[in-house]
Amino acid sequence: MAWSELNEAAGNGDGPHFAFGDYSALHPRTCDEPANPVPPPRIYEKSRYTTAEYFLVGKGRRWGSKDPSLMRPLAETIVADAEFRDDATEAERWLSALAAGQDGTGSGNAETWVKQGHTQHLAFVAGQVRGGR
Repeated sequence: MAWSELNEAAGNGDGPHFAFGDYSALHPRTCDEPANPVPPPRIYEKSRYTTAEYFLVGKGRRWGSKDPSLMRPLAETIVADAEFRDDATEAERWLSALAAGQDGTGSGNAETWVKQGHTQHLAFVAGQVRGGR
């Protein structure tokens, strides 16, 4: 529905044209899975970030493993990118704090990673629709 509305709002060939796409790194059937599946799902740390040229999904350690978190090094890589927008949204501020190792900023959990990734992505797409950076 949103895709149709955006295309209609684009006008009669004068405005931008949008392609239908899935703006998530989650499998579309994820919501169909039971809340407590047996065996437990393989959940990995994931950092997500959208730029004008790519949609980055960084894979970290498996949730619950004894390995050290990889979220800070992933965040460091993202914030070092020339296209990183330091203070654009809550998600960028979270990534900056995580990369800097600021107290109180843990590596998060699956809900945090999805929330921050989608917050940043949707803000970025909205900015493109408005014609901003």
